[in-house]
Amino acid sequence: MTVLRPTLTLLTLTLPILALLAACGAPRGAPLSPPAQDAANQPPRMVLLYRDTLTVTRTDGSLCTGASGKTAATAGWSGQMGGCLQPPGYRVAPGAAPRGKPRLQLQRSTDTAAPVSLSLPDQTTLFYGP
Repeated sequence: MTVLRPTLTLLTLTLPILALLAACGAPRGAPLSPPAQDAANQPPRMVLLYRDTLTVTRTDGSLCTGASGKTAATAGWSGQMGGCLQPPGYRVAPGAAPRGKPRLQLQRSTDTAAPVSLSLPDQTTLFYGP
């Protein structure tokens, strides 16, 4: 009986602490929205166009990239970006890639003829130009 006494004392002290910690968790039934999903449907923090790559920095800091692949960068390119969760689709118009500079920081535009467009997962299309 004396051997079990320290074990029982430890259990009687530990169980209330564990119950208290379990009660401090997230509220039950509340949907948790991952930050990546929120960032995927918000306008990016920065859009950079290189000679053969388009990069998008999201509001959560994640980076998405879209390379021209085998097509010539001067011919334009499009596809699904990679390197991030819920990647957007993109389109780069022919001749939009910078030639004299290593990169071009793009600004959001309301012009639907802008040289770069992003299609977010929520089906919103955003346009970007120099």
